[in-house]
Amino acid sequence: MKKTFLTIAIGFLYLFSSAQIKTGTLQASGLTCSMCNLSILKSLETLSFIDSIVPNIETASYDLTFKINAPVRFEEIKRAVEKAGFSVAKLSFVVDMSGVKIIEDRSFNLDGVDYYIISKSNLEIASTEISFYITNKGYLSEKEYKKNGKNNHDETEKNIINISQF
Repeated sequence: MKKTFLTIAIGFLYLFSSAQIKTGTLQASGLTCSMCNLSILKSLETLSFIDSIVPNIETASYDLTFKINAPVRFEEIKRAVEKAGFSVAKLSFVVDMSGVKIIEDRSFNLDGVDYYIISKSNLEIASTEISFYITNKGYLSEKEYKKNGKNNHDETEKNIINISQF
């Protein structure tokens, strides 16, 4: 009986932990030298949900791998970049959509955060991993925000992230 209960419990744990944000790419703006890159890198390293960071000085970007079963908090990534004295030009991420239910209004909830898909194109769920980028103010260049911002849901409400599919 104990083995059966343990097997069921592990199965539920796997079911509920399979949907998660796996990787991301952060592009920062305002960098002028390798010391700027190092400043952002050091700031990002303080975030507990990031497993690894691979910087690319030429593109001012950072490939992020997130810890398994750790909730990813994009606002903390943004704050870390701003704390280093720079801004986010683009933040994209890959979600393992296993077990995620997309609601009719093209939204889903992951780790207590509501994600609203503002893409005008049909949502492609050909695989379980889907790439998105954040369209909220402060996560895109000003020009890109103006292009996407009119489609965003009310960003003043806490825990709403507007995203668009690649």
